[in-house]
Amino acid sequence: IASCKQRAVSEGIRYRLTFIAGGNSYTIAADPFTTALTQTKLLTNFGAGLSIISTTFTTGELTFLSRGTLSGFGGNVKIRNSKGSEATITVNVTGRSYVSFDMH
Repeated sequence: IASCKQRAVSEGIRYRLTFIAGGNSYTIAADPFTTALTQTKLLTNFGAGLSIISTTFTTGELTFLSRGTLSGFGGNVKIRNSKGSEATITVNVTGRSYVSFDMH
């Protein structure tokens, strides 16, 4: 998320992250959001067995403007690992993100 924000600022264009609940991947797209400018990334790059449980972003998307702020309101994405531990990544309207871990 922070990398996507940084790319938007450094390149002066919008960047969009799309999360699919129930999946284990996300996409990064640069404005004008064509398929040629879209990359799909696997959560397994960050650890085995990670999956997206849910997201509160509209249609699972989060768009960073060229100033690093979000288009629209913030939200969160919840991720689970293969051991059942969960983490919630929250992004506010200023583009700042933080992680909280759910203890079971």
